[in-house]
Amino acid sequence: MVIGAFPNYSWPANFWPEHFWPETSDAVFGYTDVLAASPCCIVGGYLIAETIVSLPSLEDSWPIYKSGLPDVADDSCTIFDTTPIVDARVSNTFPNIHYGLQIILRASDYETGKAKIKAIMALLETVRNEVITLGVDLEIYKIICLSNMSGIISLGQELGTTKRRYLFTLNFDSTLKHLTITN
Repeated sequence: MVIGAFPNYSWPANFWPEHFWPETSDAVFGYTDVLAASPCCIVGGYLIAETIVSLPSLEDSWPIYKSGLPDVADDSCTIFDTTPIVDARVSNTFPNIHYGLQIILRASDYETGKAKIKAIMALLETVRNEVITLGVDLEIYKIICLSNMSGIISLGQELGTTKRRYLFTLNFDSTLKHLTITN
């Protein structure tokens, strides 16, 4: 599937600014099989392609943000990269790296938030060998597998705001592969 082929919408050159995160890539371990985009951009792009969330610039329902949740929409979510786990080395190749991901969802009411985070979890648990193309550079990735690490966690209501929206979180490990670099 190609991300960026939305009708009446041209894909921005800066899909998510600052999408190169060397501290969460293979480079931190001294390997050269580096992902060009951060894992949260790859999986976030998949969620957008599956229309379970939307790009913030489309001003549609359930916008997804990278590494932060601005106070602009009640029903929205964010995706973060978390610590990767180096699992094992296969023969003389690169090690198997599981990139950590966290999704935090904010909803105006508990029932809406719980239903949406359940739908996101159900979708992510079915991902197996999905090929995705990101951005204007058409970087191709394979999402080999996503493993649920936490189940749904309700964080209660937001503190420090008068809106008192409900927060939920979900943690996944991902196995990703950069297939090609096209310039």
